[in-house]
Amino acid sequence: MIWFWVALWVVLVGGAAALFWVVGRDVYRKGKALARVAAEEADRLTRAMEPLQQAAEELEERREELAVFADPNELRRQRAKAAKRKARARHRLGRA
Repeated sequence: MIWFWVALWVVLVGGAAALFWVVGRDVYRKGKALARVAAEEADRLTRAMEPLQQAAEELEERREELAVFADPNELRRQRAKAAKRKARARHRLGRA
């Protein structure tokens, strides 16, 4: 009677091991396929982003410095010069 239980457990453990092997192999194969597709899509994304990267670099070159980070004294001088130019322009228009 004991041999029956030993044989039953051997069959159950063997079956479980075979099932885990089959499921593991399936997961491995699907993982490989997913990695291949992900690599292809990453290449496509890289090619699609090249024009965007070039545009971002061009914008970076043309970007002006924010006034928050500029020297306050320099900004005051520039503002005073602009106000003088504007006053001169108004004065000239008033004479004409």
